[in-house]
Amino acid sequence: AGAAKGALRPGRRVRIDGLQKRPELNGTLGKIVRLEDERWLVKVDGRGEMSLSAANLFVVAGEEPEMKRARFAQEDAAGKKSSKDTGSSAEVQEDSEEDEDSEEAAAEAKLEDEDEEKPQHSCWAEDVTTIRMIKGGAGDKSEVGRFTPLFTHQVFYTPGDVLDADENKRTHQELIIGYEEPTLEIVYAANSLKAFIDFRKKTEVETKLLKRDNLSRTSILNCLHKRVPMDYATKLSAVQSEADTPFTPIGTLREEEQLEDGSSLQIFHFIADNPEAVKLVNRMQTFAVWLIETGQAIEVPDPNWNIFTLYRVEKGADNQALHTMLGFYTAHRYWAYDKEKNELDKFRLRLSQCIILPPFQSQGHGARLLRAFYQFGRDDASVMDMSVEDPSSEFQTMRDITGQLLGCSHVLALSFSNALALFFSCLLRARALSFCCWCWEW
Repeated sequence: AGAAKGALRPGRRVRIDGLQKRPELNGTLGKIVRLEDERWLVKVDGRGEMSLSAANLFVVAGEEPEMKRARFAQEDAAGKKSSKDTGSSAEVQEDSEEDEDSEEAAAEAKLEDEDEEKPQHSCWAEDVTTIRMIKGGAGDKSEVGRFTPLFTHQVFYTPGDVLDADENKRTHQELIIGYEEPTLEIVYAANSLKAFIDFRKKTEVETKLLKRDNLSRTSILNCLHKRVPMDYATKLSAVQSEADTPFTPIGTLREEEQLEDGSSLQIFHFIADNPEAVKLVNRMQTFAVWLIETGQAIEVPDPNWNIFTLYRVEKGADNQALHTMLGFYTAHRYWAYDKEKNELDKFRLRLSQCIILPPFQSQGHGARLLRAFYQFGRDDASVMDMSVEDPSSEFQTMRDITGQLLGCSHVLALSFSNALALFFSCLLRARALSFCCWCWEW
């Protein structure tokens, strides 16, 4: 059963579960927008809006955004340090309807009392921030993807005391303060990832009102330039011009796959050791901050960083190739000791960042890049083994199935004994075969 009656309402954070036709969405989070014909319109994190049944929605326990803002202001006025509540996911059972309704009534009453004492001068960054990608030569159809960043708290926050110089002491995480009806859109050229910051607001909140609550206005540009650095364009037209300019991907073409619609998928590999490569990598790293929790940009130039990029290539006007970056992998090369030769002449390749942009997820692109990564290691005699840095459970599943289907389990850096590796190899092959049969039937 989904959330209890009365527990769902606009503005609430919910977890999606129990979907049969779209099982990949189970476990994802979102925010309720409104009720439409007995179904709830939910803004799913990183995926846009979806119409869902109440039976598939489970309220995420924790503070409401408005209550968080009120608490932040109250604690700051008292000179306390506050931090964002993480909360926890829980299903609301129907037998607790009365308790839930009473708690909501008390919370709303408290919120109304606090709202009378302070102005509405802040909003959650995730509610007003959008990333948009455009391609060239397409006119009104230039947009190829739009999504909401997953981890805005890594960009918008008030740092600790500058004298203390401790970035961990943060307040007002995810809050944009000091504007009425702000909107932030970051527009990327889909080929080269040149970007423009488009920040708009109805008006600014009066400074005296902010000072009254011991708050300071969020400097949008400073936050972005400091925490998501890259060579941003000063005009939107510059990004559109970049998207229209003929583009040649950096590096060596490793794989190409023709699609039924006439477009193709291309995977390139390059080393981040020259100015053009460094510029592209720095632009790519902005997605690491937006899409990877505690994500940090890799340091380039560095000849040990191997970059794998995936593009979709379409034919535009005058038969011009239009490139759209769908995702990328970054892998670092480490020296390894060759016991047979008693020499330090081998390398280990370790995947560090594996990003498929949200509009292009659940289409098999992650596995395509992973196969290219494996093949690259097999083709290079100096590579002794390949591994992944701190993989998620989803990535582990994809890695296991992909590795077994390719029959290249020997390139995976496993920490099991040979006997256990053989045992699990058999299990994974059976799992991969079962997975393929399920996909075929579906």
